[in-house]
Amino acid sequence: MNSATMNGSTEVQSLIDELIAAWNAHDVDRVIALYDGDYEGQDVGEAQRHRGRDSVRRSICGYFHAFPDICLQVESVKLCRNEAVLIWSALGTHRGMFMKIPPTGREVCIHGISVLTIEAGLLRRGLQFWDVAGFLRTINLLPEL
Repeated sequence: MNSATMNGSTEVQSLIDELIAAWNAHDVDRVIALYDGDYEGQDVGEAQRHRGRDSVRRSICGYFHAFPDICLQVESVKLCRNEAVLIWSALGTHRGMFMKIPPTGREVCIHGISVLTIEAGLLRRGLQFWDVAGFLRTINLLPEL
């Protein structure tokens, strides 16, 4: 798809659908293929910004290692030209090191929002905001307030 056709909401929605399907298949290469080589992004759970496909790959592999049964569910998608806002939840079991926290074996449900920009048919920019405090409460590292 070129940038002219990606301005349509159908094409953007198709890219989002493929992204979620690839995540839920735990197919790292399929996910990475949806990212621009010059991708820039931020995930609130990570100290370093994402720059390029290699940093995205490391992040995705970290999530799949920590939550080997992770499953994303999109609750809402708002499209505007070449941008998408996703409201989502991620379900999984904490079975690997995550944020320097050893595995707890606890099932978690994390809620988040992603703001994505698509250019030339690929993900070019992204911001991932998710409920870190809720995650920490679920694994008993943060008390109920």
